[in-house]
Amino acid sequence: MLRSGIVLKNPLSYFIGDKSILQDAGLEGVKDVEALSPPPEIKENAPAQKYAGDVSYFICTRTGRGTVLLSHENLALLDPETGLPK
Repeated sequence: MLRSGIVLKNPLSYFIGDKSILQDAGLEGVKDVEALSPPPEIKENAPAQKYAGDVSYFICTRTGRGTVLLSHENLALLDPETGLPK
């Protein structure tokens, strides 16, 4: 079960690609995410990023056909020089 209610305020803006992953986790919208209880290690008043460079979002994908060579660099989700999300 996905337990990231604090992190995901608007799940559709954080999940890139296959949105059915949310339904598989039993989440239909923002209200479902907000209703989740946070994991015990997360405190209510903890900042989203404790240290510079911490993960502030993630890209969720499904198993698929594997690596695909993109026709143009603009189609990539990650910056080719830094490896960080664009």
